Amino acid sequence: MRKLFYFTLLLFVCVKSYAQEADDTAWLKHDTVAYYMADDSVMAYSEADAKFLRLIIKGDTGLYRIEEYYLDAKPKLLATSYTRDLNYQSGMQGPCTEFFPTGIKKSESYYKKGNLTGYQRTYYPNGKLSNIIEHRNDSLFLIRYSDSIGNVLANNGEGRWRLRNDFYYEEYWDGQITNGLPNGIWKQYLTDTVFSAVYDHGKLISGQGPFIEGKKLSFIAAKEPPRFPGGEKAFGHFLGRYIRYPQAAREHNIQGRVILAFLIDEDGSLKEIKVIRSAGKELDAEAIRVLSMSPKWIPARTDNRPVKVRYSMPIGFALEIEEF
Repeated sequence: MRKLFYFTLLLFVCVKSYAQEADDTAWLKHDTVAYYMADDSVMAYSEADAKFLRLIIKGDTGLYRIEEYYLDAKPKLLATSYTRDLNYQSGMQGPCTEFFPTGIKKSESYYKKGNLTGYQRTYYPNGKLSNIIEHRNDSLFLIRYSDSIGNVLANNGEGRWRLRNDFYYEEYWDGQITNGLPNGIWKQYLTDTVFSAVYDHGKLISGQGPFIEGKKLSFIAAKEPPRFPGGEKAFGHFLGRYIRYPQAAREHNIQGRVILAFLIDEDGSLKEIKVIRSAGKELDAEAIRVLSMSPKWIPARTDNRPVKVRYSMPIGFALEIEEF
């Protein structure tokens, strides 16, 4: 609690200093700036809305030390950057280490001028190594993959690989790799639906499903996911405000979960919204109607530029039980 109290006090001092000094050089008088964050790119409205604390600390080498902490004071991320901006990612330089809320290491990577380079290692929540991916000349090579109990399924770019995609809801890929690239038939599992794609040493030959667009799509996703403006909580408020339970579905006690797939363009607009798991035509139509009203999202990014990505999410419909 003492460490968390120090962070809270530090944030108050920094915010107060910024409010009092309006000139562009005011930041030079302070070694550290602190932000309560709702997600990786959006500040929280208050400490109660925050998920973690971000510290940007001026160093002696021209770089800024980035330290992020969960609200129980456990480390979330340690890195360095050329920029002191709230969203420092474009200036990241050198090693970066991320942690799970438990304090166990989540990933190790290396950045050069804001871009991932060299080997990136990710870990399971139990601390065992998950995979090693090499970032080389703007290309990705799959080096090593192990399951959560430590069995090595791919090594030196050869073997079986499973890619769970944090951008999509309950979605992962499974297939073989050769020389570090997907090769042969790959399966895409999306909840209880399975799609297939065929690769020839990293080149997409054919495929079907909501995330396949001919030969343009790689199974490797963007490095930074898209986000609803204001984060998950704001998206929940948006759905709660605009969803109207269809009368026909209410009268027939129809409930369920609709899963939608859609494209988020470079400018954050949502396109090509489609149902990939139905809960009935009335609920499907309402889910599409509401999502079509969404404001533009913060787009996904790769190498510090916005990119279009496929995304999926569930929208649940449940009727309240009336008590007599």
